[in-house]
Amino acid sequence: MIEYGRFARYDLEDIASWTSQNYGDEQADRYIAMLHDSIQDLADGQYASRPLKDSESIRVSYVRWPKATYGHNVFHERTPDGIYIYRILHSSSDLPLVLVVDSGE
Repeated sequence: MIEYGRFARYDLEDIASWTSQNYGDEQADRYIAMLHDSIQDLADGQYASRPLKDSESIRVSYVRWPKATYGHNVFHERTPDGIYIYRILHSSSDLPLVLVVDSGE
Protein backbone atom coordinates (compact mmCIF):
# COMPACT_ATOMS: atom_id res chain seq x y z
CA MET A 1 0.00 0.00 0.00
CA ILE A 2 1.22 3.49 -0.84
CA GLU A 3 0.24 6.31 1.50
CA TYR A 4 0.91 9.91 0.48
CA GLY A 5 1.45 12.35 3.31
CA ARG A 6 -0.11 15.79 3.32
CA PHE A 7 3.01 17.52 1.94
CA ALA A 8 3.49 14.84 -0.73
CA ARG A 9 -0.08 15.40 -1.95
CA TYR A 10 0.60 19.16 -2.12
CA ASP A 11 3.84 18.44 -3.98
CA LEU A 12 2.00 16.37 -6.60
CA GLU A 13 -0.56 19.15 -7.09
CA ASP A 14 2.25 21.69 -7.52
CA ILE A 15 4.13 19.45 -9.97
CA ALA A 16 0.98 18.89 -12.03
CA SER A 17 0.15 22.61 -12.06
CA TRP A 18 3.66 23.71 -13.02
CA THR A 19 3.98 21.06 -15.73
CA SER A 20 0.56 21.92 -17.14
CA GLN A 21 1.38 25.64 -17.28
CA ASN A 22 4.76 25.04 -18.94
CA TYR A 23 4.13 21.96 -21.12
CA GLY A 24 0.36 21.48 -21.32
CA ASP A 25 -2.24 19.32 -19.63
CA GLU A 26 -1.42 16.18 -21.59
CA GLN A 27 2.25 16.27 -20.61
CA ALA A 28 1.31 16.99 -16.99
CA ASP A 29 -0.94 13.92 -16.96
CA ARG A 30 1.85 11.77 -18.43
CA TYR A 31 4.43 13.04 -15.94
CA ILE A 32 2.19 12.54 -12.90
CA ALA A 33 1.37 9.01 -14.15
CA MET A 34 5.11 8.32 -14.51
CA LEU A 35 5.70 9.54 -10.94
CA HIS A 36 2.91 7.30 -9.63
CA ASP A 37 4.28 4.31 -11.59
CA SER A 38 7.80 4.96 -10.28
CA ILE A 39 6.50 5.22 -6.71
CA GLN A 40 4.65 1.92 -7.18
CA ASP A 41 7.91 0.36 -8.39
CA LEU A 42 9.58 1.82 -5.32
CA ALA A 43 6.92 0.28 -3.09
CA ASP A 44 7.43 -3.06 -4.87
CA GLY A 45 11.18 -2.91 -4.18
CA GLN A 46 12.11 -2.42 -7.84
CA TYR A 47 13.59 1.07 -7.47
CA ALA A 48 16.82 2.06 -5.79
CA SER A 49 16.86 4.30 -2.75
CA ARG A 50 19.42 5.54 -0.29
CA PRO A 51 19.16 6.59 3.35
CA LEU A 52 18.57 10.25 4.02
CA LYS A 53 21.48 11.74 5.93
CA ASP A 54 20.80 11.91 9.69
CA SER A 55 17.77 9.62 9.46
CA GLU A 56 17.54 5.94 10.23
CA SER A 57 14.27 5.30 8.43
CA ILE A 58 13.63 8.00 5.79
CA ARG A 59 15.05 7.15 2.38
CA VAL A 60 15.28 9.07 -0.89
CA SER A 61 14.91 7.94 -4.50
CA TYR A 62 15.55 9.96 -7.64
CA VAL A 63 12.90 9.83 -10.37
CA ARG A 64 13.10 11.57 -13.74
CA TRP A 65 11.51 11.51 -17.15
CA PRO A 66 13.72 9.60 -19.64
CA LYS A 67 16.42 11.87 -21.10
CA ALA A 68 15.41 14.76 -18.82
CA THR A 69 18.08 16.86 -17.17
CA TYR A 70 16.23 17.17 -13.87
CA GLY A 71 13.80 15.05 -11.91
CA HIS A 72 12.26 14.66 -8.48
CA ASN A 73 13.50 13.27 -5.19
CA VAL A 74 10.94 11.04 -3.48
CA PHE A 75 11.36 10.97 0.31
CA HIS A 76 9.78 7.87 1.78
CA GLU A 77 9.74 5.35 4.57
CA ARG A 78 8.85 1.66 4.64
CA THR A 79 5.81 0.84 6.76
CA PRO A 80 4.41 -2.52 7.86
CA ASP A 81 1.75 -2.16 5.14
CA GLY A 82 3.89 -0.72 2.34
CA ILE A 83 5.41 2.72 1.90
CA TYR A 84 4.74 6.22 3.19
CA ILE A 85 5.65 9.16 0.91
CA TYR A 86 6.72 12.28 2.81
CA ARG A 87 7.71 14.64 0.00
CA ILE A 88 8.28 14.77 -3.77
CA LEU A 89 10.70 17.62 -4.43
CA HIS A 90 12.41 18.85 -7.58
CA SER A 91 16.07 17.92 -7.76
CA SER A 92 17.04 21.59 -7.95
CA SER A 93 15.34 22.37 -4.61
CA ASP A 94 17.43 23.58 -1.71
CA LEU A 95 16.59 20.54 0.39
CA PRO A 96 17.57 21.82 3.85
CA LEU A 97 15.21 24.76 3.36
CA VAL A 98 12.23 22.88 1.92
CA LEU A 99 12.43 19.39 3.38
CA VAL A 100 9.64 19.43 5.91
CA VAL A 101 8.13 16.07 6.69
CA ASP A 102 4.89 15.32 8.47
CA SER A 103 4.35 12.40 10.78
CA GLY A 104 1.04 11.38 9.25
CA GLU A 105 -2.47 12.72 9.46
